[in-house]
Amino acid sequence: MGVVEAGEDPAADRRHILDTPTVDRLLEAYLENRAEEGVKSVKYIRSTFKRNVSPYIGKKLTSEVTTEDVTALLRRVVARGSITVARRVQQFLHAAFAYGLKAKNDPNIDVTGIDYGLAFNPVTGTQTVRIKNKAEDHYPTLQELAIAWFRISERTGPEVANAFRFHVAMGGQRVTETCNARWDWLHEVNGVLCLCIPNTKTGIPHTVPVGTHAQQVLDSIRPYTGNCQVLFPQRHASSTPINYTSISSAIRKLRVDHKMTAWTPKQLRRTAKTVLSDNGMELHKLDYWQNHNQRATISQRHYLRAVHLDAKIEVMNLWDQLLGNALGEYRRKQMDLVA
Repeated sequence: MGVVEAGEDPAADRRHILDTPTVDRLLEAYLENRAEEGVKSVKYIRSTFKRNVSPYIGKKLTSEVTTEDVTALLRRVVARGSITVARRVQQFLHAAFAYGLKAKNDPNIDVTGIDYGLAFNPVTGTQTVRIKNKAEDHYPTLQELAIAWFRISERTGPEVANAFRFHVAMGGQRVTETCNARWDWLHEVNGVLCLCIPNTKTGIPHTVPVGTHAQQVLDSIRPYTGNCQVLFPQRHASSTPINYTSISSAIRKLRVDHKMTAWTPKQLRRTAKTVLSDNGMELHKLDYWQNHNQRATISQRHYLRAVHLDAKIEVMNLWDQLLGNALGEYRRKQMDLVA
């Protein structure tokens, strides 16, 4: 009230904060830009900044941030044992400062009243955070997937367990796409039930035949989630799909229980491609199957919309066979133990 009585604009302080080129202001502008471009991980990036960056250098002017500041920040994250998070902080923060560097000269970015004053990217000089014995060094074997298929219910609820089984049954599709799958994505294409994913990481719609094991999962969940929008809803939100981290957490606990080498559900893409290739499947058909074929040339990326359904059905049939063999072998071993 005193500010108004003095004839001053009460919004001036807020505008000053917004126009001050602090790190927090840069991060918010970067996130707004990412959201406008349709990046799906904006919420996660924001939470990463909020916890790992803003408390330490958020109020600092961008022009005053040094490589030493960023190194100290990353060391705090590494000291918590969060190596993967530290790598992501490094990646996201580098991208944010790169945005700040180019913003002034990019006609597509509105920087009215903002000059970040950056002469260089302070993240560039930091050493890459290294991950020792990272899960990516190992991918799950069919035998490990069989164990997880039958035993994951010991470590999580039915929603997450079925989402994992569906992911396995779909043989190497992106886990975020199988987790987010909706009932209205299921259509018959040339008489074959397919999961038609409209938005993918590559920006190209992807049609995937649903095999026998995936169909069994769908049949088992239909009485419970058939009236929901998504196949695998969160327990108290029928239109919100479960989070990938729920599957990852359950698998992490299961790996400890059964003394498995580290792997994550995302690594199933590598399992499927390796095992299928070892069993004679041609590489180009595997690329169709995993939606990798569109990235090589401009014409493929922007103009080619062929579905290649016959090739995908061939891959699906082989994956169904290999997965069925692994599940059958595990079931027989368990029966022998009981006998």
